[in-house]
Amino acid sequence: METLRQKAELKSRKRVAKKTEIAESALIALSQLGYARAGLRDIAALSGVSLGVIHYYFEDKNELVSYAIQLYKQQFVADLDAALVDGGDRDQVIGAIVRSLETTIETKSETHRLWYDFREQAMFEEAFQKDVREIEEALVDLLSRHLKLDPEKGSDPLQFYIAVDGVFRFYTHRKLMRDTNWQPAFRRAMRNILECGFTAG
Repeated sequence: METLRQKAELKSRKRVAKKTEIAESALIALSQLGYARAGLRDIAALSGVSLGVIHYYFEDKNELVSYAIQLYKQQFVADLDAALVDGGDRDQVIGAIVRSLETTIETKSETHRLWYDFREQAMFEEAFQKDVREIEEALVDLLSRHLKLDPEKGSDPLQFYIAVDGVFRFYTHRKLMRDTNWQPAFRRAMRNILECGFTAG
C-alpha cells in the first residue's frame, strides 16, 4: 500500500511540474499577445508546446491563463518579500520597495501588463475572480507585514495597496510606451506614496 501511495505522489508531483513548465512557457506568449488576442493555438506555437499537450493538462485557455498568472504573482510576491526580509529603518524599507518595484518594471513590464489584462478580464470572467482576489490579498498582506500604518493618517493597508498599485500600473504603461524618462519620475512618485503614511514595521 505504501508503494502505491508513493507512486501516486510521484505521479502527482510530475504532473504539477509539467503543468508549471507549460504555464511558464505560455506566460511568455501571453505576455506578448495579451489575453484577448491569444488562442490556445497561438500559445502552443509561441511556447513550443503542442496543442495536444496543453489540452491534456488544461481544460481550456482560462484554466491555463489562471495557472500562469498565479505562478507569476507568487514569484512576484516572493521576490518583493525577499527584498524586504532584512527590514531596517523607515527609509531603508521604503528604498527597498522602490528599488524592487523599479527593477521588476524594467525587466518584466510585459508580464505585468498581462496581470492587468487578466484583472480587467475578471470583471467579465467569473472564473478569474477568485484568483484576482487571492493575489491582491497576498499583496495587501505583504505590505501589512513589512510596513505599519501611521495611525494619525487614518489609512489602512488596502488603501495603500490601491495607491501603490496605481503608481506601479501607470509607470509600467510608461515603460511599455518606451518613455525613456519613466524611472526618476517613478522613484519620486512611489517614494511620495510610501512616505505619506507608513513607518517602518
